[in-house]
Parts: sequence; C-alpha cells; structure tokens
Amino acid sequence: MTIATACTAGLNAVGYAADEIRAGRLDAVLVTATDATITECAMASFCRAGLVSLNNADPTHASRPFDVRRDGGVLGEGACCFLIEDLEGARRRGARVRAEVLGFGTSGTGHGLDPAVSTPRGMAAAMREALASANCSPAQLQYVGCHGVSDPHLDVWETQAMKLALGDDAYRIPMSSAKAQIGIPQNAGGALQLAAAIQAINHGILPATLNHEEPDPACDLDYIPGTPRRNQVTRALVLAHGFNGSDAAVIVGEAGPP
Repeated sequence: MTIATACTAGLNAVGYAADEIRAGRLDAVLVTATDATITECAMASFCRAGLVSLNNADPTHASRPFDVRRDGGVLGEGACCFLIEDLEGARRRGARVRAEVLGFGTSGTGHGLDPAVSTPRGMAAAMREALASANCSPAQLQYVGCHGVSDPHLDVWETQAMKLALGDDAYRIPMSSAKAQIGIPQNAGGALQLAAAIQAINHGILPATLNHEEPDPACDLDYIPGTPRRNQVTRALVLAHGFNGSDAAVIVGEAGPP
C-alpha cells in the first residue's frame, strides 16, 4: 500500500500499520517513508510558493525553526524504515524492541480562508486524538518532536496548536525540530522525526533545534535551542503537517514489561 499525504505520509503509514496489527489483520508491517524531490520543477514550485529560505549566502544556517530570523525552509531528501509488529510476537523471536506505538491521530482540516485559525485546529485535533487513543495525558509526555519547517507563519501556527492540544504542559515539555539538520524531506519528514524521538527514548538525549539563536516571541515554548539535552523520556509525541492541509500525530513510549 502507498500512502501519499505529503509530510504526514510517514506518520500516517505508522498509524495505519499499528491499527491493522491491533485489529488482528496483520502480524507485522514494514513501514518505509521516502522522498527524493530535489528537482528543478520541485525547487521552482517551492520558491514560487514562498516556502524556502533565500539565505543563500549562509546555507548551513538557512533553516532555523522557531527563530525570529527564519525566512523559509530548505528542501531535503531522505528515507526511514520501521518494522512494526505485535509486541509479544517481537519478544518471542528475541527482537530488540526500541519503542511501542501507543497512539495515533490524524486530521484533514485544511487551510481554509483563515489559516491562522484553521491550521492550528487541525494540528491540535490530530494531537488530541493521538493522546486519547494512547490513554495518555499531556502531563505524561517528556518530549515532543515538532514539524518545525522554519516557515515564518507555520512555526507560529504550530506553537499555537501545541498550546491548544497540550494546555499549560506545552510550556513544560521540551520540543525540537530535526529539519534544521535534514531540511524538509516531505514524505519522509515525520518518520525521521519519529526515529529521533525513539532514539531519545532509548538514549535519554533530546535532539536540539539547530540555528535557534534568537527566539521568536510568538514561538515561546522550550524548543531545545542549540545543543542536545539529557533527559529521561518514557513517552513522546511527534507531529507532522502537510502543505495539503493534513496533520498526523504519533505517540510512542518505552515498551512495557513482558
């Protein structure tokens, strides 16, 4: 099966796989998210839409999610693969279980006539659905992997969505975006951010938001600026947003005892 929902595709595929396994229809699913769209046509389209940075003089600092000087993202390419299977089945075959998929939520609200209102509502809805399906409260989260594409408007909307979905805990939970390191790999973006969250669970190190040097007052959450941070993580939420107006969220956690 192929799921093509822009930057939410990887998380949507993870959610679909987990749902099929929980329903007993499948035992294991190999979920691969990949994209390779750095072409003249794609670059021209992103430039025309005003979605990429024009900071060509300093490309290593061009992508700066949530920083006040951001002017757009940087296109990237990449791939990420997960083997998702029944927990007890994985233990029976002696697999190293890196994390457990606890919850999933998705939304297709779209942009609407007023994106400053409608886009955060869709993001918040996806996160709330993921929390509900995981039977998890915001107080139980220790990390959030953000979409964070370094867009002047979208980073603000995402900050607003975090406050809508997480309430006062939005100010407590450390968050970061990997896109300052990897750019915007579109279909692979959510999956790569999920991989970073799983590594945080396994190693107790939260990835930083690079190039976050001067916080935007409108992006006033803890976006782990500059350097990684040591912190124990038992549950993490990852959010992805597609330029098509789709949103997806996945909650992962430490695998429970046998």
